[in-house]
Amino acid sequence: MIRLPSTRLILRLSFLLYLVYTTMTLLPVQASERQSPYELRLETDLLLGTAGLGFIIPATLLRFNTAPLRESELAVFRASEVNDFDRAATANYSTAAGTVSDILMISSLSLPLALLANASIRDDYLSIGIMALEVLTITEGVTGMSKTLSLRARPFVYNANAPLQEKLSPDARLSFFSGHTSQAAAFSFFAAKVISDYHPDSKLKPLIWAAAVTIPALTGYMRFKAGRHFSSDVIAGYAVGALAGYFVPYLHQRGSPRRSIVLVPKVGQQSIGLGLEISVY
Repeated sequence: MIRLPSTRLILRLSFLLYLVYTTMTLLPVQASERQSPYELRLETDLLLGTAGLGFIIPATLLRFNTAPLRESELAVFRASEVNDFDRAATANYSTAAGTVSDILMISSLSLPLALLANASIRDDYLSIGIMALEVLTITEGVTGMSKTLSLRARPFVYNANAPLQEKLSPDARLSFFSGHTSQAAAFSFFAAKVISDYHPDSKLKPLIWAAAVTIPALTGYMRFKAGRHFSSDVIAGYAVGALAGYFVPYLHQRGSPRRSIVLVPKVGQQSIGLGLEISVY
């Protein structure tokens, strides 16, 4: 039987990983690297900003109007009916793990500020700030829309040990996908991408990317252990956050080919949504 790491061990490991970021931001930037690797582009920033707000505003309105489950409805939530891949989460409930996941997510939001400890990056504060805001709004907007449209019950709804009060809150229906994981992934990958672009020849890049990959994974595991999310919620949140955190700075890189971004309506037999197309020219 595999013994899973304790909540305290994960908290300590996460603290060490965050130290990796703060240490990397203090590295001196070579003279050849002092020019900002980024440039703001009006068409790119307008579209990214509009896309973020276009998701986050309706998601917020829908969230305020999310109706909670009624006590009479709880009987239909049986763990045996959950797919095999996700079923293990229904046996979890831990307020301590939930608190640790909150700490990890909130700490990840501070990573763009930690970048400003480096003098050269601090001189580029406007680009860094705008890109970080775009990452935040896009990740939060897409996450919020997914939650409010899917209305998937959280794993603790299936757990007899979870408090009834929590099961009857509107938040109990916002499982898919994990917002803690998506935000942790977004800002971990964003910070790693920015540091890598300022230190393209650093031998420590594998270390910073290892930290970027691990921090949201630990956050997602804590959400799973807390009974707040299924495994599929965590995987989806990780993917969305990582893509946003990496590609927002990628689209702003100086001297790279021009890129156009187009939001394209996607219509299926039982679904409707928007797709993102990126063209390089």
